[in-house]
Amino acid sequence: MNKKLVGHTLFYLILALFGLLSIFGHSGLLKLFALSRANNKLRTHICEAQQKNKELEQEIQRWQRYPFYKEQMAREQLQLAYPDDIIFYF
Repeated sequence: MNKKLVGHTLFYLILALFGLLSIFGHSGLLKLFALSRANNKLRTHICEAQQKNKELEQEIQRWQRYPFYKEQMAREQLQLAYPDDIIFYF
């Protein structure tokens, strides 16, 4: 009976050790959850970067296709004007 008790105790200790290692070990559940959170953050960052990329591609297309857009940006952002334009300052 004593050998049986020692055997069961040893079995449960080893089982507990494997359980703890599967949760807290190098590749345990905590690490898995941390990697999952990091993966979600990276996916969000990628989606934001893709959206920004689409916006920039549209901006490039406007610059290439519409001459009036170039003039509008020069007037608004660079505050340029033709020599015969009358400029009003408010």
